[in-house]
Amino acid sequence: MAKFNLVNSFFDKRHGFETAVLCTYGLNLNFFENYLLKLNALYACDHIALFVDGQTYAQFQDSGFIPRYLNRRYLVSRLQAKGVFHSKLYLLASTKKAVIAIGSPNLTREGIASNLELLTTFEVSAKDQTFGPLLGDCIAYVQRLAQLTQSQRAQDQVAALADCCRAFVPPKGENPGGMRLLHNLDRPLLETIVALLNGSFVSKIQIISPFFDNQLAPLRELQVRWPESQFEIYIQQRKSNFPLDQFSNSSTDVRLYQGIDRYLHGKAILFHTPEQVYLFMGSANFTAPALLHLAVQGNFEIGVMGAVDEETAVAILHPNGQTAVPATNMADIQVNPRPEFPTKGPAQVDYLVEAVLKKKQIRLVTNTAVSASRFQPQHYRLVDFAGNRFERAMPPDTRIAFDVAARKKIQGRFGVQLVGVDAQRRERETNLVWVIDWDERAGDRYGRQLRRIYSDPSELFTVLEEIAANGDERELMQFLQRFDIPLDLLLPPRLAQGPRNIKSKGNIIGTLPLHHSKFFSDNVLAAYDACLTRMRGKMKKHVDELQPDKIGNFVLIFNTFLTLLDFVNSWAEEKYRANPTISADDWLLIRNCYDMLLKQTTAVWELVWGKDGYRNRINARLAEQIQDEEETAVSFEAYLLADYDQSVKELQEFVLRPLQTFKALQSTLQIRTHQGRLVRPKVFPNRHLYLEQPRLTNLEQLVSHIGVQSFA
Repeated sequence: MAKFNLVNSFFDKRHGFETAVLCTYGLNLNFFENYLLKLNALYACDHIALFVDGQTYAQFQDSGFIPRYLNRRYLVSRLQAKGVFHSKLYLLASTKKAVIAIGSPNLTREGIASNLELLTTFEVSAKDQTFGPLLGDCIAYVQRLAQLTQSQRAQDQVAALADCCRAFVPPKGENPGGMRLLHNLDRPLLETIVALLNGSFVSKIQIISPFFDNQLAPLRELQVRWPESQFEIYIQQRKSNFPLDQFSNSSTDVRLYQGIDRYLHGKAILFHTPEQVYLFMGSANFTAPALLHLAVQGNFEIGVMGAVDEETAVAILHPNGQTAVPATNMADIQVNPRPEFPTKGPAQVDYLVEAVLKKKQIRLVTNTAVSASRFQPQHYRLVDFAGNRFERAMPPDTRIAFDVAARKKIQGRFGVQLVGVDAQRRERETNLVWVIDWDERAGDRYGRQLRRIYSDPSELFTVLEEIAANGDERELMQFLQRFDIPLDLLLPPRLAQGPRNIKSKGNIIGTLPLHHSKFFSDNVLAAYDACLTRMRGKMKKHVDELQPDKIGNFVLIFNTFLTLLDFVNSWAEEKYRANPTISADDWLLIRNCYDMLLKQTTAVWELVWGKDGYRNRINARLAEQIQDEEETAVSFEAYLLADYDQSVKELQEFVLRPLQTFKALQSTLQIRTHQGRLVRPKVFPNRHLYLEQPRLTNLEQLVSHIGVQSFA
């Protein structure tokens, strides 16, 4: 357990995740959509559910950003509290692995990129279920949150994650990992912490937090429980709201972090016993609403608690390697007496649970706890992120028509709010809910497969294996016919990784699940050929219409093209390596296969590296864009080689795999004739042009020579 980079340790992991549940107080929609959603972990997810604070949810419109995917590709549900919903729990899962992150960072640019945060991550899989009990506790917690929102869509999203993780969560009982998830849905956090320490003698308690309540109420509780303990409070100079009037207590030392520019947002409490150091860390600041109250009375908070080694305990208290200096008197401490959270806006009737748009109708789900005597709706109001409004009288039922008039006025993502009267006939407004217009394509298997491939072209190899193992020839051909990479797909730099990720696949994978002839026929070959030709056509459009900002899109198509070639090549090599004696029909199928593969290889290599190919043309365009003569242009080669460990040789070897495999098959296979004789396989002139020796030699030279010259 230590400090982590949340991007590298969590959001940029490549495990083909299918579901995600994220709990956060703050949520920057611009940052989430344009950065986090494009990273590898979330990019391929079918189900993404976020739980946020009600005030954060209500203020989305104030950010000045118009979201594209809100409640369309990811679901955001709000939780109302007397205080705030402040939990920070991030879960990712597939049927192979689950990853947990618990700590202090919000899903904002500051929380992810600039603040000093405390975070711990755990991985659970079928092979390693050490933290399976912790995962089970996390799933149970988010299931309860989903129930509290009353949103059926949120409950379905969480159920999808629970279903993915079913094999990783052991029955209730032992907890070999020793880590516990703590929350305050049923019991205040500090009360649970004291119970877990189970009467242990605690010699020292160290507290690090950016926020405190005015009376230091949690400190008083701890002093009553362990009056003989030494207490140390760690605060950041000029950025903490520590109450100066509480410094007079001689049993408490205040220690200052000085000269740290980044905001110290982490929260932790260390309990030193004679046997062990116990750490509690998570979302909770050192305040009464966080540690002394139930969620319904204060804040929703969570944390993780367990024994840690001395090295981890020391690291927690040395953010960025800085050591805190003891404060000797009140004049040493400089504070920023700002409130922990913004003041809440005018009270609204918490009446709307969610609004779902389907077939041009908005169906409202209302809060069953609000009776008709407390609120009677009279008008509805549609509001978009550009500030446009559309109002009408409320229909008798809870279905609102999203007709032509409304669509002319309201643009993009939008929300619903109701206006009505209470029991005293006073006008009241309800909370606003952002309409759910779910993109059903984001939840089907085909959509997930495409996003996996966009994130990592080597995933195409895995997708085809899955289809071959669980489907039939028809499903395989339908996938190849539908498979597409949009020309306007904008990818962050280096998002799409190249075939280096399938070094352990292809010719080295072992036995592929493609051992039945029905999965590999002339019909399937024709489908592969058409798919490759379609992708090559898209690359040709990039050549004809150069767009420097779309280099990533071109590289994605190119790498996916090569991966598809390698998959077909791998089938043939594995199918016949174990049985080198084949029929004449098998040899004809092999010749058809490799004639197609080498034809496509030759065409794409010339398209990319030829005299008028993409490489030369895009590099010329990039050079034209350089304003400063001393600035070095980012070449296409540099962009592409990042996906091949900066190795020209690796790229060339990958491209030439089909050629080398065909040569090996031709030299090792034997054909059994109808008369029972064994003969060497032959290539007949003019029947398979790309298999004739001059063509093979030409391709080998083409790849080697053009590659060396272009990358020089």
